[in-house]
Amino acid sequence: MFSVERACKLGARIYGSFSRVKITNVQYNHSDCREGSLFLAMPGKFRSGNDFVKQAIKNGAVAIVSNMIHKDLDKDFPQVVAAHVADFVIRYAADAREDYKKPVICTSGGAGKTTLKNMLALALGPNVLSSRRSYNIKLSISTELLILNNNFDFCILEVGTSSHGEMEDIARIIKPDFLVYGSIGIAHSEFLGSEIDIIKEESAITRYTKKLIIGPSSIENLSETAVFVDEKSIPNFYKINEEKYHISNANTLIATKNTYNKVFFISWLFNLQEESLVKKIKKWSPTCLRGNKIETAKHKIFDLSFNAGPISIANIIVYIKELKEDCDFIFGKMLELGNLEEECHKKAADLLMENPYIKNVYTVNMDLSKYGNKFSMWKNENMDKLEKNVCIHGSRANHLISIVCSLIEDKLVEIKHRV
Repeated sequence: MFSVERACKLGARIYGSFSRVKITNVQYNHSDCREGSLFLAMPGKFRSGNDFVKQAIKNGAVAIVSNMIHKDLDKDFPQVVAAHVADFVIRYAADAREDYKKPVICTSGGAGKTTLKNMLALALGPNVLSSRRSYNIKLSISTELLILNNNFDFCILEVGTSSHGEMEDIARIIKPDFLVYGSIGIAHSEFLGSEIDIIKEESAITRYTKKLIIGPSSIENLSETAVFVDEKSIPNFYKINEEKYHISNANTLIATKNTYNKVFFISWLFNLQEESLVKKIKKWSPTCLRGNKIETAKHKIFDLSFNAGPISIANIIVYIKELKEDCDFIFGKMLELGNLEEECHKKAADLLMENPYIKNVYTVNMDLSKYGNKFSMWKNENMDKLEKNVCIHGSRANHLISIVCSLIEDKLVEIKHRV
C-alpha cells in the first residue's frame, strides 16, 4: 500500500483523505488507470499529466501525485503534491526498499530478463510484487515500488540499461538480494560501445547485490558481498523434472532449458514444493509478441516481433530447422547494435540461407537481397502467399505488430489487451 507517512517524511504535502482509499496499482499514463490506481501526473515534453487528471479519475484512479493542487476536485479526493514528481517517486522508492525485509530478486542482462522475471513471479507467487511488461529503467522501476510493503512475500524486478551509469543508479535504489542474468550479449552496443563496455555496465549492479548472483562467468568476482554461481554449474533441474513430470509448453518459443534451470534453482532455494512448482511452470506463457506460438486456420505463427537480437534469431532459426517444416521468415531490422549492425545482419542472413526449411525471407526496413535469392523486401501483397508456418522477428520499432495482427485477425482484441 502507499504510505502517506513516508510521503510526508519526503516533503510532500497531502490533501484530501486517504483513510478509505485502497491503492492497488500505480500508473503514469491516464489511459492505463483502472480501479485502485494512483495516477502520477508527470510533466511531459508537449503535455503535462495534470491535463489528464480527470480522465485518469474517470478510468478508476483513486488518488493522484502532482506538482500542483487540483482545486477543481472534490475537497476529500486524495492528492499528494510534490515539487518534482519524478524525483519524489525515486526517493520514495529508495525509502520503501530500505524498509522492505523480504527477498528482492532482480533479473538482468541483454536478453531473457523479461521471461525470467515473469517465470519467477509465477513460480514464487501469488503474493509477489513484480514489475510489469518490460518496465526496467529507473523511473518505471521506482513507480512499481510505490506500493511495496512487507505484506508481499517477494519483490521481483527486471533491470535494464542503455547508457553508461544507468545500471548503478538503479542498483543504489533496489539493492537486490538475488540477481539472475538472462544473457549478456551485444544488445545496446549502439549506446554502450564494445562488448567489454557492455559487460562493465551490465555488471555494475553486482556490487549492490547482497546474496547471490547467477550469471555468465564474465561477471565473476565483481561483487564483494554476493556469492557468484556460474549458470553452467547449476544442476540440471530441468532435465530431472522434464523426465519426471514431462514439462512442456506448446505456446512458447523462448523458455529454454537454461531458463527453466535458473527458475527451479531460485525457487528451490526458498523450499518450494517440487510438484507445486512444476504445476505453476506448466501454466506459464510468454509476454505477448515475445515468443508466442499462435495457430489460426491458415497459419502457425512464431511471433518474436518485439524480440530482436543476434541470440534470439539464431535460436529461432535452429528451432525451425529442428521442426523440419517449411517456413517463411519476416525479418525486421535489428536495432541498437551500433557498428556491429551490418556484421550481425550478415550472420543472420547466412543462417537463414543455410536453413533448407526457410523458403522466403521478407525484410522490413532493410534490404538483404545481396546475401541471397531468398531475400526480398516485405510488401502487403505477400500476405496471401505466405507458407503455413510464418516466423516474425525484429525490433519493436519496425512495427511488425501490424503484420501479426493481420495474420491472426480474430485474436486482434486479445493482442490489444495483453500488450
